[in-house]
Amino acid sequence: MKKIFLIFLVSLTLLFIFSNTVLAENECTVDPKATGIVPCGVSKDSNGMPTCPCNISFFFVMLARIYDFLVKYIATTLATIMIIVGAVFMMISAGNPSLAGTGRKMVYSAIIGMILVFGSWLIVNALLELIGYTPPSGVNWYSLP
Repeated sequence: MKKIFLIFLVSLTLLFIFSNTVLAENECTVDPKATGIVPCGVSKDSNGMPTCPCNISFFFVMLARIYDFLVKYIATTLATIMIIVGAVFMMISAGNPSLAGTGRKMVYSAIIGMILVFGSWLIVNALLELIGYTPPSGVNWYSLP
């Protein structure tokens, strides 16, 4: 397991280094018309060729968009539902300690889950600063378009 983690960490570091060189060579900005998950290759010139072809730097834009979707829509919605269901369990327990305990566990688990989800931003940011990632375009990872 340690070997797999080490290989993953080294490959991730190499991917960041490679993306910096690709971004430095091709200063292609994100197309404002690109609303999909990967914002490249949308605009075409008169010959039908994309004006901003896809490269490795758009992989990180894709990851940022997936992360935003998961945090904004999936995690917050599920946590809200679990807090409501747990509160309903506590209200309808009518003296049943096991049902009230189940509701309490649901509420606590949902709150701890949301702390972890929103804390993941801090973890990712700390890891990127730890490995020395500096975006060549001056745009931080959390403000990618």
